[in-house]
Amino acid sequence: MTTQDIFANQKRVLQEYPLTYSLTLGIVVLLIGIFIGAQLFTDHVTGEDDGYTVNLYTEIISVIATVFILDRINEARRKKEQSERDIYFVEEQRKRDQLQAISELEQTHTPEERQPIIQHMIRLKILEGIKLNLKNLEDSSFDSANLNNAHISSSNLKGARFYRAKLRNVFLVGSNMEHGNWEGADLQGADLSQTKLLGTNLSRCNLLGAYLHLAEFDVYTSWRHTTLPDGTLWKSPDKLERFTDPKHPEFDSTLAQINKKRQELGYKITFTGFKS
Repeated sequence: MTTQDIFANQKRVLQEYPLTYSLTLGIVVLLIGIFIGAQLFTDHVTGEDDGYTVNLYTEIISVIATVFILDRINEARRKKEQSERDIYFVEEQRKRDQLQAISELEQTHTPEERQPIIQHMIRLKILEGIKLNLKNLEDSSFDSANLNNAHISSSNLKGARFYRAKLRNVFLVGSNMEHGNWEGADLQGADLSQTKLLGTNLSRCNLLGAYLHLAEFDVYTSWRHTTLPDGTLWKSPDKLERFTDPKHPEFDSTLAQINKKRQELGYKITFTGFKS
């Protein structure tokens, strides 16, 4: 093999394995340096090295420890950055899935057309935090779905089912919930102001910290075993107007209790009463 072939082979190795080549070269240079140092600092008569070996050993351990620590730090940083990228892409995909599903729902006209889309949304777990604001959700079923932090204001939910659904901090302002089945739903911190609750089944619901001002209900609205916004358990014949009617003498004091519960639960206080 000629000298030209040797250089060509080295060039090829450098191009194909740059990291391995650099590490190998570095180790060779280090060993040569250690050998030269040993020759310079060793007394060839007595054999003593003036502490060279100890100092060298200490420095090597220090370098190895530093490299190891820096490598761990860099690895942790890489994992964190990768995790943040993964979360970003997952969230972006989730938003696209939400927009696509909402677009499909807007084109439906009957519960039979809507339900497969809703079930698909439940399976994809994209209902949490969604903004629906649709007029055509009548008689739809969201049983056991997770809609925490969702915005479903001014929507037609007449006859809809939300049995044991997760609806914490949900925004339902102005929605028609008449004759719906919301039994066992978790509505902590929800805003149900100005909703229609005529004939609605709210039994066993958790309404702790929820707003109900200006909501409409009747004798057919079921509150059985329901936790009310102020933390009390409904008992017949409980006067619920203190939650809904601004003219009720206990409305303001009850609202203050509700806002205290919201604060304890970590929900924003968005209503403090009507200006006189």
